[in-house]
Parts: sequence; C-alpha cells; structure tokens
Amino acid sequence: SEKANDSLRGEGSYKAALAAIQKLSKKGILNGLSMAITNRNLNEADHIVELAEKYSARFVWFNHLVPTGRAKHHLDLEPTPEQYEVFLSHLYDLSHKHYKVEFDFNIHCPHYIRVFRDRDPEGFCEWVNKETHTAKCIYFLFGGYLSVLENGDVIPCFYSEDLKIGNIKENTLKELWDKMQNSEFYQKLQNPDNLEGKCGICELRHLCGGCRTRAYALTGSYFGSDPACLYEPKGDTGKAKK
Repeated sequence: SEKANDSLRGEGSYKAALAAIQKLSKKGILNGLSMAITNRNLNEADHIVELAEKYSARFVWFNHLVPTGRAKHHLDLEPTPEQYEVFLSHLYDLSHKHYKVEFDFNIHCPHYIRVFRDRDPEGFCEWVNKETHTAKCIYFLFGGYLSVLENGDVIPCFYSEDLKIGNIKENTLKELWDKMQNSEFYQKLQNPDNLEGKCGICELRHLCGGCRTRAYALTGSYFGSDPACLYEPKGDTGKAKK
C-alpha cells in the first residue's frame, strides 16, 4: 500500500513506482514485482499479488530482510520468527490460488522450504526437486551465481559485500568464478554439515540451510543459525556445533 511503501522509501515513492508499473505494463514489458519482508508490510502480500495480476507481471518476488547495507542500521524492521511463520504460510496460500493471468511466485526465504513441507507433506518432494523453486540459498550453499557490483567488484551473493572475490576490470569472470569455487572457505560453506547451531542438526539442512548472509549479519558467523527460523529440529540439540 502507499502508506506502507512510503513509510520506508519516502513520501511519493509509491505513486512513482505505480506510474512506472503502469507504463511498463502498457508496453507489455513488466517483468516482476518484489517485496522485502519487514514488520511494516506483513499485511501487504495480497496487494503485491493484486498488482501483479492487474498489470500482468511475469512474477512476484518475496525475500526476507537481510540486514546488510542500509538495512543493518534498521534492525527494528526485522519480523519476529513467529511473524515470518504466519507470513510464509500465507504466501503458501496465495501461491496456490488461481489468477486471471499466470505469473510465477518466487519466495526467496530458505525456511519457506520447511513451511511448504508442513503445509503439503505429500507434494513436498515433487516441489522441492523442481529447479524453478527459489526458496533455498541460490548463492552460497547451493549456488551457481556471482554478483557484480557497479564498480566491477565481484561477490558471491549480492548481500555479501565484505566477501570481495576480485574485480572484472582485473580478471575475467571465469577466473573469478574458479577462484571462488576453489577457495577453502567457499568449499566448506557449501557443505551444510558444517553449519552450526540448530541449522547444523536440522534434517532439512541439505535442502534449506538458512540464509548465510543473514546468519553472518546477526550472529557474526557465516556458519551460524539463521535467527529468522522458528523451527526447532527434532535431533539432539546438545550435539549442535558451538
């Protein structure tokens, strides 16, 4: 809504964004609409979906709040694990509705995988094995991506600016890709068995693994548990790595 959007981005930003959406839709080139989940817009998912349907977007994209960049100075916007639980369950409901136009639901929040499993145990295996689902970490744990910043710096995840691999002005993308893949840190991080805390003993760690950048920002370790997840694994928590 205008109120929720402008409270974060400044007065007039919603009207400006809506005007751009209308122009892109009129030309048939509206790609998608995205929303970062905060405690100020927990009731706004339906509105984003309604806009996508009305203006024929190709996808909607919901991602959890990652406290990096400007967001690290606004930790008060972080939803509680309980709020995430309710919100992600509602996204599950929205994603299973029928709409006048087709568009993809991209829910970039790793523990949505567990929410989906709990909501649809029978359909979970088919869904989680689809290459098109975007809930899991597509950068660190299961990634095939690099991010290039405006100055040419290359990082593994567009939220991890402190993990500079190199610069495309000095090396080719292939050289930087190989450097990342061959680094001891990255290889260790790609093994979910190296995760700590409850993420390290969770039965879904090889499917979910949490958000590594969130873990680093909020616990100080890329191997730490993602605090956004409400779930307590059924394993022996006493065996969790310290």
